Amino acid sequence: YVYIAYRRSLMATDLQGRGYHIKDAQTYLGGISQSQLYKLFKSGRLQSYTIGNRRYVTQAVLDKYIAEQT
Repeated sequence: YVYIAYRRSLMATDLQGRGYHIKDAQTYLGGISQSQLYKLFKSGRLQSYTIGNRRYVTQAVLDKYIAEQT
């Protein structure tokens, strides 16, 4: 359990601009569903990038989206 929590906290820190994985981006955006997040990607309202088969979103993109919503 400690390892998982530690690993999760590392993933959520956006180390060196690497970005947030999908689950972390969902949490960052207030717990939206995965399908809602993918709708945002498809509509072009959020940009993402992939490394291997994993998709990431930078904190700057998430912050910009949040600022646009307020």
